[in-house]
Amino acid sequence: MDKNKILEAARNNKARGQEYENKESVRSSLLSSAIAISIGVILFLVECFVKNSVNYSLITVGMTAACVQSLYEGIKNKKIHLIIIGSIEAVAALVSIVAFVMQVV
Repeated sequence: MDKNKILEAARNNKARGQEYENKESVRSSLLSSAIAISIGVILFLVECFVKNSVNYSLITVGMTAACVQSLYEGIKNKKIHLIIIGSIEAVAALVSIVAFVMQVV
């Protein structure tokens, strides 16, 4: 093999490694958002049923984080399904923000 072929193979391997890292970064962000929302919902339900009180702040924070993550990733990578999911999460986040503000006021 000549030197140019070796350099080209090394560049290709490096690009594939970066692509893999980017995919894993996206997956980890999506997983962390899903876990944050799940924990927020569980804590909301526990407080709702055990203490008979409603605290929207946990759901508000989780939905806002998930919304921002999905929209950013969808716009950045031009993935329509993530933009749609992020938009739905944005509506849910806005509803929970309004509910929280009304609870505080």
